[in-house]
Order: sequence, then structure tokens, then C-alpha cells
Amino acid sequence: ILMVNSTPIVLRALSGKIPYSYRDLTPVASMIADYGAFVVRNDSPYKTWQDVIAAMKKDPGSVKVAGGSARGSMDHLV
Repeated sequence: ILMVNSTPIVLRALSGKIPYSYRDLTPVASMIADYGAFVVRNDSPYKTWQDVIAAMKKDPGSVKVAGGSARGSMDHLV
């Protein structure tokens, strides 16, 4: 089996959506890394991650969250 790896593929394997697992594969190379970032506007009330956590604990609906990828991707997980 030759497999191009991605986060969604790994998650689908872990959730049983495909019949293979990491036990069936031999890693050959890693060519890409996924990076995640939390970005706010300059005038945002959030200056630290602790500010975001405090706001979410106080009123979860007050913090807007968005991503730009498919379910199970790094964007979705982050």
C-alpha cells in the first residue's frame, strides 16, 4: 500500500472509516508539516490565550471561532 498521509486520512483510519491503520503502513518520508495559528485583529480584546479561555468560560457564545478546512483537518482540530 502506498499512502499519502494527511490528518483527515489518519483520523478516518482511527475512526474505522477505512480498513487500514498505522500498523499496515511503513513510513517512508515526511515532506510537509501542518501548522496551526490563532489570529486576532489588532483591536481585539484578546491579547493572550488566557484572555480567550476566560471569555469562553464566562460566556462561550461570545467568542467567535472559524476555520477554513474539512472536518478532521488541522484547522478543524485546532
